[in-house]
Amino acid sequence: MVGNFNATESLLLEAINDRSQRVRETVALNPNATEAVLLRAIEDKILDVRWAAARHLNATEAVLLKALEDEEKWVRRAAAGNPNASEAVLLKAIKDKSFDVRWAAGRHPNATEDVLLKALEDEDWWVREAAANHPNFTPELAAKAAVTANTHDVLQVVAGREDIDNTSRVIAALRDPGNYLGLG
Repeated sequence: MVGNFNATESLLLEAINDRSQRVRETVALNPNATEAVLLRAIEDKILDVRWAAARHLNATEAVLLKALEDEEKWVRRAAAGNPNASEAVLLKAIKDKSFDVRWAAGRHPNATEDVLLKALEDEDWWVREAAANHPNFTPELAAKAAVTANTHDVLQVVAGREDIDNTSRVIAALRDPGNYLGLG
C-alpha cells in the first residue's frame, strides 16, 4: 500500500513511523513522498531509510541539509549527489570530512564557481580533479586557478586545457614547470 504510486501524504506520514524497516524504506522511496515525509525519514535509525530519503527526487534543500548532518558518509554522499542539491547544499558538502562527499559536491552539475574554487583547494586529489574537469570550470575560473592553485594537478589541468587562454596556461605551466614538462 505505501509502495503504491497513489499513496497519499497522510498515509505516508503515518507509515513512516511503522516498526518495520522495510515499510519505512518503501515510504522513503515512494514517488509521492513529500518534504514532511522525507524529513521524518532522514531522522530514521536505519541507514537505508535515511539513504533513500537523501537520494529521493523530491528531496528539498531542507531535507538535503539535514542529510548532510548524518553520521554516515553514504547518506551525506547521497545528499551531495542529489539532482536537487542547491548551492547551499553543495557549499556545505564541499567542507565535509569525507572525500566521497566532497567529491560528489565538486563534480555535481549544479556546482557553482564558489563550490569549484573550494574544491580546487581540497586536500584530496580526486576532489580537485573533479572540479578542474567540471563543465562549469570556465576559462575565467581557470584563470583564477592558474594564479591561486596550490597543487600541481590543478595547474597541470589548467596548463593542458586548450579552451583556456594562453596567458593562464603559461602562468599555470610556469608555476609548476616540473610536472607540466614531465620532469616532476
